[in-house]
Amino acid sequence: MRQLIVILCLLAAAHPVPYGHNYFELKFFNDSSLKCNDGSPAGYYYRAAKNVESRDWLIFLEGGWYCFDKETCFSRHLQHPKLFSSNNWNKRRYLTGILSSEKRLNPVYHEYHN
Repeated sequence: MRQLIVILCLLAAAHPVPYGHNYFELKFFNDSSLKCNDGSPAGYYYRAAKNVESRDWLIFLEGGWYCFDKETCFSRHLQHPKLFSSNNWNKRRYLTGILSSEKRLNPVYHEYHN
């Protein structure tokens, strides 16, 4: 059994992982008054630029409609339940395209904070 565990650990360490700098960490706002529609904490995903002294930022706002009263919020909840709450958000997200830190995939913004 011990040998099996050692082998599994070695395989896991050798397994290629997607480019690590394209992972974004979930952050919640310190202000508890900032909330999602269901009252769960409001948050965002963040990845620092490889050069932490960079002053360049790319802010991506995920679409998903909006609501302004009980009726439109209820409709939004029915049509876009994932955007209504942070309760099921992953702690990390792998993002690419315009948010990629790889120059070949994102020649313009790859050195920006996201």
